[in-house]
Amino acid sequence: LREDLIFPFPEEPTHERERCDKLLVELDAYFRNEHPAIEIDQNQEIPDWVIKRFFEMGVGGMIVPKEYGGQGFGVTSYNRVLERIGRSCGSSAVLISAHLSIGCNAITLFGTEEQKRRWLPIIANESLSAFCLSEPNVGCDAQGQETVCVLSDCGKFYILNGEKKWATSAALACMFTVMAKFLVTDPKTGKSKEKFNALIVSPDMEGVDIFSNNRSKCGIRGTWQARIRFTDVKVPIENLLHDEGKEITVALTCLNWGRCTLAAGMVGAGAVAYEQAIKWAQYRYQF
Repeated sequence: LREDLIFPFPEEPTHERERCDKLLVELDAYFRNEHPAIEIDQNQEIPDWVIKRFFEMGVGGMIVPKEYGGQGFGVTSYNRVLERIGRSCGSSAVLISAHLSIGCNAITLFGTEEQKRRWLPIIANESLSAFCLSEPNVGCDAQGQETVCVLSDCGKFYILNGEKKWATSAALACMFTVMAKFLVTDPKTGKSKEKFNALIVSPDMEGVDIFSNNRSKCGIRGTWQARIRFTDVKVPIENLLHDEGKEITVALTCLNWGRCTLAAGMVGAGAVAYEQAIKWAQYRYQF
């Protein structure tokens, strides 16, 4: 056993753990008394009022730094909260994890100061964010993307064309991070090489068409994964995340966050399933 990969076990600062404990008590009361988990599964939709409640409780911005309107929680607190959500509603766990881990985090970890001040207060307190990587012909292969962007003649915009699929909550989001191929010229050799850019796109930009929502997924029927078509979308160069050609770093870093935290939600779901199985085994009468 590689104990050096496990210990010391992550610990929260005392003040953070106290704030997280308080949030968990509020969340527990909400899930026991208000949350419509069955209706979400039956109707294949998370109501707007539920999303609003998550923001009101601070869940929607829990890992966004305090200076930008968030709770400033670390990953340990984040996992504790996701585990509690997962115990009651798989759809809500996916929605919150996607919003924070691969939506908000793209801005938090790689955004400029201007981008952070523009977007983080909104997506920490008011509206969902999304992450557009997968495509009709591209799943896990982040470097196989077919969506492209080119610099406009005036040099002020990236012209974006392509299609994305399985973008969680994109139909509900005020912004999404879009991954696209881009030719980068080596200043030393003058040769161009195919790299990838990460661009901040909003649904109100001309040429953005959200034309489908994929639903009916076992256990998470309330989540919406959108298909989006981009046709000559003019994205201001100020909306470039990180540096030109560095999208793979953005994508893999955010996805790693998602893998860690979404797993916590599934631990919560698994724990409830285990508890229910024990209860059934103890009380079921064989006739």
